Amino acid sequence: MTWQVSFARLFAMNPTDATNYLQTLVTRNVAGKLILSVVVLIVLLLLRRAAIRLLETRHLEPTERYRAAKAIEYVFYLLLFLLVAPIWLEGIQGVLTFAGLLVAAIAVALREPIASIAAWLYILWRKPFVLGDRVEVDGVAGDVADIGPFVFSLMEFGDASRSVRQSTGRLIHIPNSFVFGQRVANASRVWAYMWHEIPVVITFESDWPKAKAAFLQIAERRAGRFVAEAEAEMRKAATQIMAVDDSLAPAVYTRGAGHGVELSIRFVVAVPQLRQTEQAIWEDILNLCARDPSIRPAYPTTRGFSTVLDNVTGSAVPFVRPQPPTVQAVAPSPSD
Repeated sequence: MTWQVSFARLFAMNPTDATNYLQTLVTRNVAGKLILSVVVLIVLLLLRRAAIRLLETRHLEPTERYRAAKAIEYVFYLLLFLLVAPIWLEGIQGVLTFAGLLVAAIAVALREPIASIAAWLYILWRKPFVLGDRVEVDGVAGDVADIGPFVFSLMEFGDASRSVRQSTGRLIHIPNSFVFGQRVANASRVWAYMWHEIPVVITFESDWPKAKAAFLQIAERRAGRFVAEAEAEMRKAATQIMAVDDSLAPAVYTRGAGHGVELSIRFVVAVPQLRQTEQAIWEDILNLCARDPSIRPAYPTTRGFSTVLDNVTGSAVPFVRPQPPTVQAVAPSPSD
């Protein structure tokens, strides 16, 4: 009954008197503060839902729609804090006192969430990665799908346990604080290309100079188209990072392996087209080996040699496998 009378008086007042009366009411009554906070929350939720509905009616790109939705979310939380905090705090002195006590209380208990929020601000400011970048954090590789105040999400790319080198469809959530304590590798930021090598081992008996020249032609045919684009991007990246002046043309390097000659095909490729390019190069190599008998792939083999030393001279003599004794049948005598 008391609250009905209070709200009746509130609606009968002019705006100035109503504001003063409302401030007095919520200052003296905790229940009033709670109810007013709930009212503010409901109003903001309705406004947020209306903004999301309006956003859904607009024809935007998925990236633009996502960023607009995140902006609406951040504005909602900011307004919620700015409108609710004054209800529970009286004056700036109360705000400072409350903030000091709050920081002291949660500094130890909520160390990880605080670190994640600090890392979130760092991500937004320094941009070690943005939406769509392919990164690797703590051994997990994927494309950045979401960046929030506490965690960022990766659409997992590749799974070493299953030899998968494409998107697995799994969404991995990683605390933002990992950017402070773990190595973050970004394959898309600044320069959207990467070096890749394909080692191919052929037998010692193969014509390796011929194979080397053929492998280089394959690499130039399949990956040469990325060179000009990568060089242009490298020149742009030189304004942000110290780019190494290195040739981006495909190359083939030679070295000896335990069971053959290893020819390593090195080339630059756009990150999203790595697997398709590697597959095309491997198929060309296999077709080449099938056509040319002088180029044969090698695999681990073991060769054994056995010699026998002469007990007198100590020199090797041919090893002769001992033959089993032969038994000759003896014909029975007439007396038998």
